[in-house]
Amino acid sequence: MMPPRTVACYIRTPSYHPDALTQQIRVTRHFLRTQLGAYASVIYCDEAHSGTTLDRPGLQSMLAHVDAGGVEAVVVAEYQRLSRIHTHLLTVQMKLERANVALWVAAPHPRSWAALPRTAPASFLYDAPLPEARS
Repeated sequence: MMPPRTVACYIRTPSYHPDALTQQIRVTRHFLRTQLGAYASVIYCDEAHSGTTLDRPGLQSMLAHVDAGGVEAVVVAEYQRLSRIHTHLLTVQMKLERANVALWVAAPHPRSWAALPRTAPASFLYDAPLPEARS
């Protein structure tokens, strides 16, 4: 499989928390490198923005880049980074699908992996092995 040429990573945190940003960037970069053999071309970030609205500058900028044909794939650390509202998530997914842009989720449910201890620190959760990519 050829890696996509233009990859956008989307990062969102609900509050100002630099560690959360760093963890998401680490997760998406690790996924890109190990699963797709690619690197992020651009990272869009919405720090201290709620996942209950699509009115976020980083997300809107990424979607405009997608609409302009400048993105071939989008990677997020987990689905909730795009939206915490199911219908909003579907709206974003449909926009990506219409533009023929692949959506990759690096760790769809990192906190629910059965092998992880319940008291594991967040850094351990994100350093855990990623599941195999499905083609």
